[in-house]
Amino acid sequence: MYLASSEPATVGSLRYFNENKLEFAPVSCCSVVIHAARISPDIEVFSDKLAAVDYHLFGDIISLIPFGLPESFTPKYHPFVSVCGAASNVDKQNSSFDITAEQYLSANKAYNNQFPVHPDTPRWQNKKPLPGPGKPVVVDGFLTGVERNPDRTVKHFIIDIEKVTFVGQGTSAPKAEPSPVKLKSDSGASALMFTGFDEVTEQQPAPKKRKITLVTTDDHPTEQPNNRDDDKGEGSSPGGRRRQRQ
Repeated sequence: MYLASSEPATVGSLRYFNENKLEFAPVSCCSVVIHAARISPDIEVFSDKLAAVDYHLFGDIISLIPFGLPESFTPKYHPFVSVCGAASNVDKQNSSFDITAEQYLSANKAYNNQFPVHPDTPRWQNKKPLPGPGKPVVVDGFLTGVERNPDRTVKHFIIDIEKVTFVGQGTSAPKAEPSPVKLKSDSGASALMFTGFDEVTEQQPAPKKRKITLVTTDDHPTEQPNNRDDDKGEGSSPGGRRRQRQ
């Protein structure tokens, strides 16, 4: 990937799922969309000539369009980068700040995959879109340089900003609604009551009425309902069963 500053090119170790069985020449030019992170000495690279410290980044190829052999066109175009993260080290005098983004990469699932970025904004003359410290932003721009540490590991990537999107602060979680199922105590016993489904609350069924037969002296039995649960004063008589009320 072309840089034109600090180092002649950005070298990356990338993985690609070749679903359409594309054939590549030993040296070919492609347009790719990747999810990338800063290289680590612990990352396994598949090269006989380069070690992990010789790379700048590693990651997954999301989209790939082959352009052909390098002789057919010039590959000297800066990569376009989009990064999302919280701003830090905001320098208003130099119109720059830092972002350390983390993301999932299949190349190394257990590693803390980071893409440290130092965005620079020479584009705006009057008011530059600088975020506050700790504010989340999305940065879009062209990759123009790489800075290394004394041990040759990557310190951060330099991006010339084309666009800054202020994401804003997160909102609090919505308040949970009460459960439609409630336990209601009725005379010391717990009864399951349902609310929220209808205007009328479901009630317990009324006790079933019992019918009793009263035998009179003229042998004409009559029936009448009785809602009482217990019978009192029952006894036998020569003419049959008689209920005596107390």
